Amino acid sequence: TVELYTFGIVGGATPNEWNGPDLKLEYDRFSDVFRAIVTLKDGEIKFRENNSWDAPSRNFGGTDGVLVEGGDNIVVSAGHYIVTINFNDYTYTLEQIDSIWGLVGGAYNEWGATPDAQFNRDWSRPFDDIWILNDVTLIDGEYKFRANNDWDVNYGDDGGDGILDAGGANLVTTAGTYSFVLDFTDPTKPTYTKK
Repeated sequence: TVELYTFGIVGGATPNEWNGPDLKLEYDRFSDVFRAIVTLKDGEIKFRENNSWDAPSRNFGGTDGVLVEGGDNIVVSAGHYIVTINFNDYTYTLEQIDSIWGLVGGAYNEWGATPDAQFNRDWSRPFDDIWILNDVTLIDGEYKFRANNDWDVNYGDDGGDGILDAGGANLVTTAGTYSFVLDFTDPTKPTYTKK
């Protein structure tokens, strides 16, 4: 049989609080775990199956990184996180990170009128700071990359050489559907690719 199911993050610390829909956890086939990059506020969370509290869907809480079915709510502080749940050993991690990268611009969201197109980490290289955005549709115009839907940290490209420059020149695109990679493995010389 083939059974469709999802796991997500629900709770007062999430944008939709306890009513959902949940923040979806994506299955990482490279590590056989579920992961998400999320922004949380001060509060509590749980993990649940299929956006539901009703059986046969399961929910998990826990303490000290140990998942417990039906367990206590997990207390979190406001911040950006890589959240991982591992059903091989019933553990979870909340790794706080400084930045969640997005694409912003006249070519996408009128320079921030709606949320930026959010990148995800490249889970095939979990120890490198590489972010990917697949199949985003752009119109003719300009764009940049920025952190956390805010202008405090943003990148363009002054020389058209594929090297990101802090506060650099806007990038220009023609209409189409594109995929992007941001590579911060060398923080002194971050790069991007577009295809």
